[in-house]
Amino acid sequence: MESQTNNVNNHYQQPVNQDYNTYASNIKSNEAEVQIKNIDIESGQEANNSFNGNEIEKMIRIGFIKKVYVILSAQLIITCLMIAVTFNNTSALFFQKSIGVFWTCVALSLMIGIFLICFKKFARSVPTNYLLLTLWTFCKSWMVATCASYYDPISVFIAVSLTAGVTCALTIYACKTKTDFTYCGGLLFAGSSLLLLLGIFFMIFGFSNYNSSTFKIINILYCGIGVFIFSLYLIYDTQLVIGKFGIEYSIDDYIIAAMMIYVDILQLFMFILSLLGNRR
Repeated sequence: MESQTNNVNNHYQQPVNQDYNTYASNIKSNEAEVQIKNIDIESGQEANNSFNGNEIEKMIRIGFIKKVYVILSAQLIITCLMIAVTFNNTSALFFQKSIGVFWTCVALSLMIGIFLICFKKFARSVPTNYLLLTLWTFCKSWMVATCASYYDPISVFIAVSLTAGVTCALTIYACKTKTDFTYCGGLLFAGSSLLLLLGIFFMIFGFSNYNSSTFKIINILYCGIGVFIFSLYLIYDTQLVIGKFGIEYSIDDYIIAAMMIYVDILQLFMFILSLLGNRR
């Protein structure tokens, strides 16, 4: 009797044990699948977060670039309008006779430029930075217009056109090239300093006869070096704006970035005008 009872119990316990083991194994497999899915979800969220961070950083840089070139465009428009005024002989004579205003603009532009570069707090403070930039741009425009008033209007127009073409070509090159020019800052500063000292030397110990062959040869060499250096400067500053090679302008320094590119373009124009222009 007992043996029959044990047989009956064993008979019914085997299916129960098998069902329990199957159920437990299913639970473990389901838990493993859930853990795997959770890991996939977490890794996917991390990937999405890093992707979104890169996209946000890229969008901020693009916004910075747009702001710099909008400011630069406004500066160039002001300068071109002031240069266009000198096409009239009466206006050109007015600029030439207003030598006191010219030197005042030289002093103001120098002080404002140094102030904005050395004290970046003011270069990043709105609307102080825009007001100072507007005054600085007006001073630089007056200086360039005064210099342009001594040249024939056709020569000035040709120099403006060539400068625009060179600027566009160098900007595209700076954006597309894989060559890093951002390490050339020290070399370019040394070259521009040498040009400045030579320019001061020529102003103090200048030639009495501007039509002499010696002056023409020296002027061609001087202007050619100037065009080369500030062409490199334009590439250098453009790459700092777009942030292509790691070294870049801070997104808060849009005023300084616009100033630097603006100066590069003005210097290119002045050297091209001096190289190819005919005096009135």
